[in-house]
Amino acid sequence: MRRFLILSLLVLNLSCSIQATQEVIGTNVPTEIPTEMPTEIPTEVPTDIPTDTPTEIPTSTPIEMPCAPGAQCIQVDDTGHPSDTGPLIAQCSGQFPDYVDQVPEMYDGARFLLSQDYPTSLPTDEPSPWKDYDFQTAQGADDYMMAVRQYVYEGMEAADWRLEQNTVRHWYHVPWMTLGQNPREFVRGLTPERRLTGPELGLRTGVKVQNWAVGFYNSIGAYTIGQVWNNPHAPDPSRSRFAEGTVVAKVLFTAARPEDFAGADPASGAPSWDANIFRSIGSSNKEIQSVRLLQMDVAIRDDRAGVSGWVFGTFAYDPDSQETDSWDRMMPVGLMWGNDPELTDSAFQAGSKPTETIVSGLAPDYAVSHLGRSARLNGPVDNPASACLSCHSTAQVPAVAPMYPRSSCTELQVMYWFRNIAGSEAFGPVNGCDPQATNAENAPIAVDYSLQVAVAIANQLRPNLVNSCSPQQGVQMEVLQDKITNSEFEVVEVER
Repeated sequence: MRRFLILSLLVLNLSCSIQATQEVIGTNVPTEIPTEMPTEIPTEVPTDIPTDTPTEIPTSTPIEMPCAPGAQCIQVDDTGHPSDTGPLIAQCSGQFPDYVDQVPEMYDGARFLLSQDYPTSLPTDEPSPWKDYDFQTAQGADDYMMAVRQYVYEGMEAADWRLEQNTVRHWYHVPWMTLGQNPREFVRGLTPERRLTGPELGLRTGVKVQNWAVGFYNSIGAYTIGQVWNNPHAPDPSRSRFAEGTVVAKVLFTAARPEDFAGADPASGAPSWDANIFRSIGSSNKEIQSVRLLQMDVAIRDDRAGVSGWVFGTFAYDPDSQETDSWDRMMPVGLMWGNDPELTDSAFQAGSKPTETIVSGLAPDYAVSHLGRSARLNGPVDNPASACLSCHSTAQVPAVAPMYPRSSCTELQVMYWFRNIAGSEAFGPVNGCDPQATNAENAPIAVDYSLQVAVAIANQLRPNLVNSCSPQQGVQMEVLQDKITNSEFEVVEVER
C-alpha cells in the first residue's frame, strides 16, 4: 500500500541524525555496541516520531500580532490556505514562508527568517581552510573538523545564529520545511528530530525527550538550492548536484532536563535557545521552552572523498571541556567519507574495524558509546542501526527506500544500505529488504545526499498543501506528483 511522500531530518543536513532516524541497534549488531541501548532495529518508521502536522489542531483563533520587520503574516489553516479561523500563522518575508506555526498571542520576541535569497551564479570566492588537512589520518581528521567548525562559527555568535544578521558569511536555509511532517517552529526555525528514549545516552529508563534542529548551507550549496527551486512552484530534483566546497551544517538541541538522566547530564552548561516545541510528547499543542545544544553535524563536498564526494562529520557537546565559551565545547566525534561496504556485522564481531570512518580521540565518552552500525560514524541523537553517510545516501525523489535496513534483513541484505554510491546515483527502491529493478520511467531521482532537499520536495509535492506566500503550482509539479501517485514501488516517509 502506497504512502505519500512527506517531510521529515535531517541536516547537514545532515548527519543521519543529518538531515536523518529512530530507535536503535538490532540484535545482530556487534557486542561492542553499548548494552544500554535498545536492542531492536526498528522495522518501520517509529510511532513516537511525529509523522505529520499534528491533527489535534487548537480550535481557538489567534488574534492579530506583529511579524518580523518587513514581513507579512497570514492566518492559515493546517494546509497553508488562508483562513480567518485558521489556527496557524504563516510569515512571508520572501517567496517561501519563513514558518507556518502556532504563535502565542502575547509573543513579542524575535521571529525566524528564512534565508532564501539564493545566489544565481556559482560563488568562486568562498574559502576552504579544511583543504589544508588530510582527513584520512587521525590528526588530520581532527584538524579538518576544527577548521570546518571555525568556518561555521565565523560571525554566528555575534549574529545570535540568525543567518540574516551574520556579517561575515552568507548562509541559507532549504525552503518548504514549513508544512507537512515535522515543520519549522517560529522562534528559531527548528524542526523536530529523532526522539531519544531511555536508557539511550544515560536517560532514565522509559524517559522520552524531544530533539530539535536547524540546518543551513553556505553560498556554494545555496546556489544548487536555488537551481532546484529556480521555478519556486515546480522544484527540479535533477538539479540537486552540489559543487565542490559546499558546506552544510546543522545544530541540534535537546529538550532533555538534568533530572531526565540517571547519571551525569551530557548537556550541562550547554548553550540554550528558546523554541516553540510540543508541550509534551504526544501533544499537538506547543509552547516556548528552553532547549540545549547537544550535537552539530556537518557535510562537506570534497572531491578527495572518493565515490560519494562527501565528508560527513559530527560534533557533540562535552560538559567536561575546560573551554570558556560553551560553543567551543563542541568536540568532534569523528568523520566518514565512505560506508565500508565490506564491513559486515560478522566481520566487525570478528575484529575488523571501519577504514572509512575515523573516530576522534576528543569525542566525549557518551558520544563514542553511541556510534553507528559496526562502529561507523553517527551522532548521539542518530539511529545507531545505520550511519551518517548511509542514511543520506537514501536521499531521492520519490522516497522509495527506508533510511536503514529492517531488523528482519539478512546480513547480505543489510549491506545494500552500505554501498558507496555517487551523489548522482539514486539509492533505488527497496521492498522490505529486497532491492527492486528500475527502468528509465520508474527510477527515482537522486538528490546528492541531501535529505533536506528530499524532505522539502516531498512536502511540496503533497497535493493538499500550498505555499501560503505564493499559492501556485507548475506543470512540473504535476509531473512529479503523477510519478509518485503512479509509482509501482512503495513510497515511504522521508526522515531526517
